[in-house]
Amino acid sequence: MESLINAATSESLDEAYRPINGADGKSDPAWRLKRIGINHDLLIGSNQDEWRMYFNDENQTREDYLRSLPKSVQKLLKPIGNDLTERRERLDAVYSLVNFHCPAVLLAEATHAPHRAYVYRFAQVRAHADALGSYHGAEIPYVFNTHDGWLPTSEADRQLTEQMMAAWAAFMWKGDPNARLWFQGAASKPPVPWPQYQRSNPKWIRWNTPISYAEDAAQVPLCRELAPMLYDSTVDYGAR
Repeated sequence: MESLINAATSESLDEAYRPINGADGKSDPAWRLKRIGINHDLLIGSNQDEWRMYFNDENQTREDYLRSLPKSVQKLLKPIGNDLTERRERLDAVYSLVNFHCPAVLLAEATHAPHRAYVYRFAQVRAHADALGSYHGAEIPYVFNTHDGWLPTSEADRQLTEQMMAAWAAFMWKGDPNARLWFQGAASKPPVPWPQYQRSNPKWIRWNTPISYAEDAAQVPLCRELAPMLYDSTVDYGAR
């Protein structure tokens, strides 16, 4: 274990969040797992506004980020975020798609039968936190019921917490977030239906109030088109 941690952190802190390639001990971006396939049940997803609150360069624009990508990719991504006006929202629309939304979908599609994949998009925004959006890590207090005191937590947030905790627990126990667990009791609420992700009919759950489904599934063909251009490489296309 120590050797794996040393290998993962040898270059930068970001390396610690990547899977280790067993062949040479080097770390790869997670999306490279699609090349070898995933042979277990998978629960995977992303947050609607993953990186909006984390951009350090106050002058970086969506157009700056697009120029950092291969020209063939720039053309495909040109419409993304073009309908937005705020600088960070425009930049995050492209950045989160490239670095979070598409990798999650492609990894789900790399799950080999008979194993199943369940995909989510977390989109809940707390009261008075519109500027933050559904940022990277915002789902964690809902999955583990660890809402800090400084976070405004409404009754809707607590109800969503119960629903998400039940789904994650069911997946951990049964490999299926739709399963009802014996210790929940007959009086417990039925689980929120979570469709299995299928390449022929891509659907995922959108954790929000109210819960919805497959709202962003139109992006799937774009992610598939981007795959050979971006995700067969070890290059990270992070914010510059």
